[in-house]
Amino acid sequence: MVKTAGSTTYWYDADDPMPVTARVESSLFDAFLLIVSVGLVSAWALWVAGKPRFAQPQWRSILYFGGLIAASLAMACFGGFLMHSRLLGGFGNNFRPVIIWVRIGLWLSILALFSIGFGKGRRRVVGFVCALATAILWIAVGMAP
Repeated sequence: MVKTAGSTTYWYDADDPMPVTARVESSLFDAFLLIVSVGLVSAWALWVAGKPRFAQPQWRSILYFGGLIAASLAMACFGGFLMHSRLLGGFGNNFRPVIIWVRIGLWLSILALFSIGFGKGRRRVVGFVCALATAILWIAVGMAP
């Protein structure tokens, strides 16, 4: 079924009130969440396997560890945002909760980006890529209509 509103055409399934485009965007976010989560798990595994974990200079090792925590919290926020959005069936015109989620997640991911970037070790590349992907994810959510 096709519904036109102004210059925008929406494709609907007769049995499902959720637009096809919304389902595609949702599944893309799910795939991105899964890929970044796997990357974060591998970054944590590399950190756990690395000996010593807090090598000299110790402040850079602690910075990397804090960045991994911030990136993990940003991804947990994104998972919470997806669950909140799906439970409500979208936010409609109420953008206040979206803004709150985006602010928390984006600032955590930016903190993770800088912390991991200035952290120590070769294993920080995986964490940095995950933090960058998380920041891009939150920017995409914040810029979505």
